[in-house]
Amino acid sequence: MTVKQNGQFQTADTTPAVLTNAQMSMVAATPNSTELIALAYLTVPVALDPTGASSSPVATAALSTGMGTWTLAFGSGAGAAQGVKLTVPNATTKLANDQYNTYLDLER
Repeated sequence: MTVKQNGQFQTADTTPAVLTNAQMSMVAATPNSTELIALAYLTVPVALDPTGASSSPVATAALSTGMGTWTLAFGSGAGAAQGVKLTVPNATTKLANDQYNTYLDLER
């Protein structure tokens, strides 16, 4: 499975403010299923391409694994705050009290 970020985080304003050089990372994916854990997908930490030019693999299945129904949790319990990370450089202008958004596409 791959994930693609469709552009930088930005506000919904008519002229959107952009979080220039912000970097979203998925660092702690855990596969969950009722299947045997030996059949689980392999997960790797990834830094997403904020320009949307490329996809990043978040889970891959080796031969004879990955069958059945699986979910991926990006952090759980005490580690929940570490599963997905957004790094915004200090030099990037940020608007107080404004919401920034981006879209992610998941592909198999």
